[in-house]
Amino acid sequence: MRAFVEAALDLKDILRQGWVDAGMERPESVADHSYAASVIAMLISDSAGLDTGRVVRMALLHDMAEGITGDIVPGSMDPAKKRNLEQDAMDRILDGLPGPLKDLYRAAWQEYVSALTPEARLVHDADRLEMGLQAHRYRSRLDAVTLESFLESAHAGLERGRAAGIIQGGP
Repeated sequence: MRAFVEAALDLKDILRQGWVDAGMERPESVADHSYAASVIAMLISDSAGLDTGRVVRMALLHDMAEGITGDIVPGSMDPAKKRNLEQDAMDRILDGLPGPLKDLYRAAWQEYVSALTPEARLVHDADRLEMGLQAHRYRSRLDAVTLESFLESAHAGLERGRAAGIIQGGP
């Protein structure tokens, strides 16, 4: 189990590549992002009456593979290749866990990746929402074109509803 915890700790040392590419000084780490996305997912799940335990589990696991793969920004790699790299990384991360935990976390990861359940779609929304909110926090340090591209990316994948309203300052 120590290797699993070490994989989570590794996320503290990996900077969010999109912010690095945008020239942001002192950008957030993957761990910073994952924590905030998990809090957002929990809040929306609880207010929407979803299975918050599943939501938080998926949110905490959603970027674990990046401890091995690094933060691969959309468009920088063939999506199928990215999925395979991330799946291989998650398999390595989960391998040292006892069977029941390995099965539980693998199922949560697969649910997140497939995005077929309301809970999984919510985690995807929280992931994008966190990026959009972080872009607003960075707005004084980003040029208008860069800021707009991050906001457009955040809005593009959001399910309509509560998550979409939060980025605009809604309930």
